[in-house]
Amino acid sequence: MSNRYKYAVDHLLAGVSTSTGQAYLDDFVAQLSELFPTDYAAIALLDGDHPDRLETLSMWSGGQRAENIVWPLSGSPGAEVIDSAAPCTFRSRVQDRFPDDAVVRRTGVQSYIGVPLFASSGNILGMIILMDRQSVADDLFVIDIVQLFADRIVAEIERLRTEPAALREQQQLEHALHHCRGDLHTARKELEAFTYAVSHDLRGPLRAIDGFSETLAVDYGDRLDDVARDYLQRIRNNARQLDQLINALLMLSRVTRHELRLSPVDLSQLCLRIIGRLQQRNAERKVTVRVQPNIKAYGDPELLATALEHLLVNAWKFTVNVAHARIEFSAEEQDGAIVYRLSDNGAGFNIAYANRLFEIFQRLHGQQTFEGIGAGLAIVKRIIDRHGGSVWAHGEVGGGASFYFKLPEQRSGAA
Repeated sequence: MSNRYKYAVDHLLAGVSTSTGQAYLDDFVAQLSELFPTDYAAIALLDGDHPDRLETLSMWSGGQRAENIVWPLSGSPGAEVIDSAAPCTFRSRVQDRFPDDAVVRRTGVQSYIGVPLFASSGNILGMIILMDRQSVADDLFVIDIVQLFADRIVAEIERLRTEPAALREQQQLEHALHHCRGDLHTARKELEAFTYAVSHDLRGPLRAIDGFSETLAVDYGDRLDDVARDYLQRIRNNARQLDQLINALLMLSRVTRHELRLSPVDLSQLCLRIIGRLQQRNAERKVTVRVQPNIKAYGDPELLATALEHLLVNAWKFTVNVAHARIEFSAEEQDGAIVYRLSDNGAGFNIAYANRLFEIFQRLHGQQTFEGIGAGLAIVKRIIDRHGGSVWAHGEVGGGASFYFKLPEQRSGAA
């Protein structure tokens, strides 16, 4: 590498080292005009809407930035650069060669160097132009230096073309997000109002129905025949069931509105505590429970405890008719993620209806066989969803059931 070549490259690199986008293009033509020195230096692009003309993207003249111009291609040196798809040089008398070019005539230039710029698609994007009022002798050296920077110039031009589109897309997304936040705020207020109405306005009359029904049964039961007493009992049963439905809706609402506070959670210890409470309530039951020790997760301790409780209560309930009931909680790594599993050897379910398990108030067993309103698994799914995880189940009728869930790994910040 000659000293002159090295000096030219170093000069241009130093002038554009900290620039990007339009600033890079402006700095490059300024340094080019200074390095060689020439009266005009420009980067010009083919006009996408009018392919018969060039439009300068950056232009330098007389030691300062010049106004960009539109340059008709017909009868111009630029047309020969486009047609040949190669650098073109007119060392002198360029006005005589292109008498109809108003730009050449107006600027009074005598020499012209044009170096094409190729887009990543291979099509000509535009060109780098140097013009001077004097003849030029070292045009091949100038072309070598300019071509060395051509790819970087194209990259900056394409950056300028994509950034406005990306900026518009970002603004549209921010606008949509702003509206979504407003809608979410409104929905949250409506949910809070609904929750208040359910917990206060609806439960009051419901308690009155149950209370007066009980009074009627106690004080006037001996005056009622069997049919009337049966009707009265049905009223009380339905009132209690409605109260359970309201409780489930309130629980689902609380889970949805609960602010997540993430931390490491020992799921094994949570399971053992919940199983202990179930065994105290049903001391007569003999259930073999296996909990794999030291199973850890990262999530909201309160919500994860609620999810595990619903899963364990389900397992406890659906193994009630099994002679040797078993419940097991374990975890294993699958495809780089921890999968948690709670299984039992109870009544199981028809796998064809597995998609209904996690829907609110959906039951796969009759009320007479197993109590419940079909809300527990919907609450479990809402909790796992809020953590950004997933939950699914496998089972067979009479062959038990297994519930699986995954949680994201520990991450900074709140979910």
